[in-house]
Amino acid sequence: MNPPAERRTIAYSAGWHFLLLFGYFLLRPLRDEIGAQYQEYLPQFWTATFVCMLVLVPLWGWVVSTFPRRIFLPWAYRIFVLQLAGFWVGMRFGTPQWVVYAEWGFYVWLSTVNLFLVSIFWSFMADQWREREGRRLYGYIAAGGSLGGIAGPLLASFAVGAVGRTGLMVIAGMIFMAIGFCIQSLLPRGAPIAEEKPPVRPGVMNGVWAILSSPYLLGVCAYLFLYSVSSGFVYFEQASIVREFLLDRSDRVVFLANIDLAVNVLTILGQLFLFRFLVHRIGPGWTLAALPVVTGVGLLTLGVYPTLTVIAVFQVLRRAAN
Repeated sequence: MNPPAERRTIAYSAGWHFLLLFGYFLLRPLRDEIGAQYQEYLPQFWTATFVCMLVLVPLWGWVVSTFPRRIFLPWAYRIFVLQLAGFWVGMRFGTPQWVVYAEWGFYVWLSTVNLFLVSIFWSFMADQWREREGRRLYGYIAAGGSLGGIAGPLLASFAVGAVGRTGLMVIAGMIFMAIGFCIQSLLPRGAPIAEEKPPVRPGVMNGVWAILSSPYLLGVCAYLFLYSVSSGFVYFEQASIVREFLLDRSDRVVFLANIDLAVNVLTILGQLFLFRFLVHRIGPGWTLAALPVVTGVGLLTLGVYPTLTVIAVFQVLRRAAN
C-alpha cells in the first residue's frame, strides 16, 4: 500500500474505532442508570441477555459466513440505529408503562449488541491489514478507540443536564450513523480481501473441545468465569448504592459517566507507564493476580463502608486493572 493510501485507511480505521467507543460509552451510563433504577430486576435482565446471546450468536455466524461484507456491514449499523431510534421513541413518547418496558428492553439490547459491534470492527480490521502492517499500525487504530472511550463519558456527563437522558440516545444515533461513512470509505479495499476467502462455518463444539483439551485455555476460562461472577456482585452493589444515594436519575448518569471516564483515563495511563513495568518486574502471573487482590480488598471495604466514594474508587481501580 502506498503511503497516502495507507494514511487514509489508518484515518478511517481509527475514526471508526473512535466513533464506535464514543457512541457506546455515551450510552453505557444510561444503561447502568436503568440497571440502578430497576435493581430488583437485574437477575432477569442478565438472564434475558444470556438468552439473546444464545439465539443471536449462531445467527450472526450464519450472516457473516453467508453475505459479502460490503452488504451486511452497512446494514448492520443501519439496523442498529433503527433499533436505537425505536427505544428512543418508547422512552420519550410512551405511556409510563411503555417507558418502563422500553427501558428494560434498552438495557438488554445494549448489553447484547455491544459484543457484535466490537466483533464487527475487529474482524474487519483482521482482514483489512496483513500481520506486518497490523503490528506497525495497531497503535494508531487503538488510539482512536482510547480517545472515543474518553469522549463518550465526558460528553454524557456534560450533556445529560442539557438534553436529558433520552437526548443522549439521539446524539449516539448520529455518531453511529457517521460510522457508515468510515465503512463505505474502507470497503473498496476491505471487501475484495474478505470475498477472496472461502466461507467459514465454525461449529460451537469446535471451541469447546479446544478449551477442554488445553489446560492453559481452561485456566483462562476459569479466570474469566471468576471475574464475571465477582463482577455481578460488584455491579449489583453499585446499582443499590447509586439508587440509594442519588435520587435524581440524571445525577446518576453523571456519576456513572464519571466512573467510566476515570476508568478509561486510568487504563491509558496504566498501559503507558505501569503495565510493562509490572510484567517485567514481577511477571505476568503476579500481574494478573493483582486483579483478584483489588477485588477482594474492595469487596471487604465495600461491605464495611457502602458509600458512593468507596464504590466509585473500587470500580475505577478494578475495571482499570482488568
